[in-house]
Amino acid sequence: MTFAASPYDETFDALMARYQLPGLAVGVIENGKIVYVRTTGELEAGSGKPVTPDTLFKIASNSKAMTTALLARLVAAGKLDWDDPVVKHLPALHMHEEWVTRNLLVRDLLVHNSGLR
Repeated sequence: MTFAASPYDETFDALMARYQLPGLAVGVIENGKIVYVRTTGELEAGSGKPVTPDTLFKIASNSKAMTTALLARLVAAGKLDWDDPVVKHLPALHMHEEWVTRNLLVRDLLVHNSGLR
């Protein structure tokens, strides 16, 4: 998938320069359509592994914020509640103790008191 020059290019180039990144991948979606894709550089400096549109990045703790934001959207939409038992939405979940399985709430998954690593 290729795209013509875009106003996003200037921001992309500025980020690469400012943070001296070894590589970067950016995708922009507007109204459900991919309108911009650009990749450059390496996954790790000196690795020779190119960044491509299919590159998987290690995002570390960023996934916690994204997961919480997505769950908050589901709560706002009325599709789940912070105090719902997790098994209401994931009936196959089984913790070490049955009491924990029954009483584990959605909010417990986000505050690290579930006992899960």
